Amino acid sequence: MSPSSPAHRQPPIHTYNNGQPYQIARGRAAQRSPLEHAVRKGHSILRGRPTSDEFLASVKRELKIRKYASNSITNYVSALNGFLAWFGAAPNSVTSEDVRNYLEMLVDGGASSSHLAVNLSAIRTAFDKFCCRDVTLGLATPRQKKRQPVVLAAAEVTRIFNAAPTRMSKLAIGIMYAAGLRNSELCKLRVHDLDFDRQTIRVANGKGASDRLVMLPVSFTTALKAACVERQGDDYIFPSLNHRENRHISPRTLQRWVITAADLAGVAKRVTPHSFRHAFATHLLENGTDIRFIQKLLGHQRLETTTIYTHVAKLNTARVVSPLDQLQKSNAVDKSNNESSRDSRSVGRLQILMTPHGNGQSADVSLLIPSPIPGEQVILDGILVRLDACKWVQLELPLAEDWIPLLSALPAIQRERILSPEFFENIRGHISSRFLATIPDQRSG
Repeated sequence: MSPSSPAHRQPPIHTYNNGQPYQIARGRAAQRSPLEHAVRKGHSILRGRPTSDEFLASVKRELKIRKYASNSITNYVSALNGFLAWFGAAPNSVTSEDVRNYLEMLVDGGASSSHLAVNLSAIRTAFDKFCCRDVTLGLATPRQKKRQPVVLAAAEVTRIFNAAPTRMSKLAIGIMYAAGLRNSELCKLRVHDLDFDRQTIRVANGKGASDRLVMLPVSFTTALKAACVERQGDDYIFPSLNHRENRHISPRTLQRWVITAADLAGVAKRVTPHSFRHAFATHLLENGTDIRFIQKLLGHQRLETTTIYTHVAKLNTARVVSPLDQLQKSNAVDKSNNESSRDSRSVGRLQILMTPHGNGQSADVSLLIPSPIPGEQVILDGILVRLDACKWVQLELPLAEDWIPLLSALPAIQRERILSPEFFENIRGHISSRFLATIPDQRSG
């Protein structure tokens, strides 16, 4: 693509601000071949004066040929479309001043550093690397804010996991934490990715079009085998909730599962699916795992990306165990610590009345709370406890609104305590223990 006037026809420079030549424009999945160095300079993908549509079509085609990720292609084309719509003229007449004016407009409009970086990278790739124009010379990628990730404590992970209302959401949250998977990686897991003999999970075609192996926690072997029953090797472990053929759950569905579980657990931090990946890496590091091994488990290309989880320079080598399995061993300690740190407000003397069902796998539960009126009690019923196919105890509570009329007979401080997440976590443990005691042959699950 040629500039619009002879005044702009100068020898291309093709360097970053530090004087280094531009990196070859290609995606992570593109093959590395010495032949690319022979066509490194002076080869534009366009000639003449193309329209904006022709320019965008050619750039999109080139991005595909060079194996850019689909998300990168979408973001680059969108950024270029916005720039050309603002520019309002033929792409061949774009100058470095136009690029600077556009970026200034974005800054004045409140654009974030990451948004500016995407726009600058898209313009540099399309105009400078693909068309040898050098319209971004002197412009450096905006510096990103260095934010520390929000890391969940081990006790918070346990509370969220236990509060997950369904078997599939509990399984999804557990695997994300146990193996450090990304949101999309978990959604795309297939049956043949699980190797129960070697206790590994194969993450196929992860970020950067790379495969890796992560640990399959012993704690989830039974549950995962049950999830794979009557499924073929290519079937998804988390299929679409709409029963669409050969489709997995969407990342948004997984995000809703996590938010619901975090709300039920009463965790005040902002929790997303990626929070469990942060917790996975941090807890492994705290347990003494070599940071270079954590890098491989996370699938990071650069060690610098992994070091965000620590400022510790000394590397300790230890036997790698899934942090989920580590939690199973320390549940008793965590429980005693949680008991001492909970809200000191008391509900009063409470009785648990359990009525087992005939199948021995479920029971109705009622809570009997003394009323301020002597000789009377407030009965909270509608609670169901059951053992599912994976030998997990599931506790189903009625809506809080259903209990409010019954709680009106109690003092305000008792009502507030009963409706709190801490009360739910407390009775969950007691009811689960009582229920498992009625079916001793299932305790090992």
